[in-house]
Amino acid sequence: MKQANWVITGAAAAVSWASAAVAQMPDLDEIVQINLLPGWKMENGHRMGALRVDLAPGWKTYWRIAGSAGVPPMFDWSRSSNLAQVTIHWPRPDVLKEAGYEVIGYEGQLILPIEFSARDAHAPITLRAQLKLGVCKEVCIPVKLPVQADGVDGPEDENFLIRLALDDQIVAASSAGFELVSCETSKGEDGLRLQARFRLPANAAMPQAAVIETANPDIWVAPVKLARNGDELVTETELVAMSDQPLAPDLSKLRITLIGKGLAVEKRGCPDSQ
Repeated sequence: MKQANWVITGAAAAVSWASAAVAQMPDLDEIVQINLLPGWKMENGHRMGALRVDLAPGWKTYWRIAGSAGVPPMFDWSRSSNLAQVTIHWPRPDVLKEAGYEVIGYEGQLILPIEFSARDAHAPITLRAQLKLGVCKEVCIPVKLPVQADGVDGPEDENFLIRLALDDQIVAASSAGFELVSCETSKGEDGLRLQARFRLPANAAMPQAAVIETANPDIWVAPVKLARNGDELVTETELVAMSDQPLAPDLSKLRITLIGKGLAVEKRGCPDSQ
């Protein structure tokens, strides 16, 4: 793995999930190169950095919701000191195919901006983190990276890449002309069926995928079905309780993301659900 001002410490651990293919697997360095870009100190006192992932042709890594067969990334910052909050600014993902499944993620290169705030604004943040992400092409390799930061500002060419990624974010559905017109719930086979309808902007292409997230990690959300009815987009899923607690999702805190070619919009909340 390459190293930058934010140092990747130790060797990346990689284990193929398809053991029969391990002997044929190329070296990890031939599949993925990963750097932590140090970025800069922001006007609000926070620090903006980024994870840079460069992938070999045909390999991909994943968005925070990976889709049917992907591997979502995980970040553990618990060993850091003077760290109050971490905000990840996800760039617009693509809908990709992986072994016949639909996944959501990135090919080629991912610049993932990460914003850090300190508990004590007058003291430095010391980062001690464990990053885990999947890289896949027919088989998936979980890559584990222990990292640490030294707080040195990055060169302008790297900072330019971070700014480009910050300019390529998911936008509010309303700003792109997607209007949420209704949310309806009804009894499902195993839980609560949820149907959300959007009015599409004129000449809009059909989104390739939709992702619905709740604020409750104990609720499983089934893959979302999409259908077009005239100028309306109908999304439908089922919410299923993963514990013995009653299934009572707060629909005002739902996040619905629509993703397509050159498109990624989101709507927060279903306030008019019934």
